[in-house]
Amino acid sequence: MKKIAKEIFGSVYLLYLGIVKKIFGIRPIVNKLEHCKTFLIPLILKKFHATVGDRVTCKKGLAIENAYEDQSSTHDFSRLKIGDSCFIGSYVMLDLTDRITIGHNVCISARSSLITHFDVGNRPLSAKYPRRTGAIVIGDNCYIGLGAIILHGVTLGNNCVVGAGALVKDSFPDDSTIVGNPGTNKN
Repeated sequence: MKKIAKEIFGSVYLLYLGIVKKIFGIRPIVNKLEHCKTFLIPLILKKFHATVGDRVTCKKGLAIENAYEDQSSTHDFSRLKIGDSCFIGSYVMLDLTDRITIGHNVCISARSSLITHFDVGNRPLSAKYPRRTGAIVIGDNCYIGLGAIILHGVTLGNNCVVGAGALVKDSFPDDSTIVGNPGTNKN
């Protein structure tokens, strides 16, 4: 009975969010993700064009950045792909300025950030530091530790471990163990 009630509530809530998006755009949907019931998060992501596999668990506080306010925004979640059996911890931040692809059986621990762009904005510094964007790809069976930051253009191979608090600015092959700031391979 509880499962049926959850499914009915989920369906009605998604219908409501569809109406909200038609009237107000994606912004209120992004804001609701941070505060909604966790079982709804994968459903909401799918409803607004993310590719989300089976058995994906998302904890509270998921923050989606640049789904609507960036110059290259798609006004949906179509740049996000999450494989099967993934876990997204509490207060994870995903920047959708560019694509984020997360493989199967990936764990992204709490307070981690995947940042697909660098932009100092319309400031004198932009002459020296122009805007850069790049997709992030995380292979299958990876573990991203608490508070890790993965920057634009990074590809992690399969079976990688990123230590807590690591800053990953370079790509790494399969079976890497990345720790530190900047992240280096300890294998």
